[in-house]
Amino acid sequence: MSWRCIVCGKKITEDHKPDACPLCGVVSDYIVADSEYERPSGALSAAAVADYDRALALEIEATRIYEEATERAKIEGDELTSVFFEALAKNEHGHQVAIKFQKKMRGA
Repeated sequence: MSWRCIVCGKKITEDHKPDACPLCGVVSDYIVADSEYERPSGALSAAAVADYDRALALEIEATRIYEEATERAKIEGDELTSVFFEALAKNEHGHQVAIKFQKKMRGA
């Protein structure tokens, strides 16, 4: 069966509804059957666009920091720390995708 995250737009193919979106991490309350998915609509206010832009900048910076920490840990031979920061970087990337998706779908 196909599912869709209404926050980031990720299409998910699993037999059962997942507990969370594998891309942006939102809980299953925001995941619907793909056949029931409706694209986000409604214009964003100028303040909301500014909030999205600020949040995106933070997510980009966090990703950069986590990627640098990943590489440092690899150089130092600290596999556990490397895996930890790599997972955080992936999570932040999912947040970036969600922000960009919302802005695009809502005309910003």
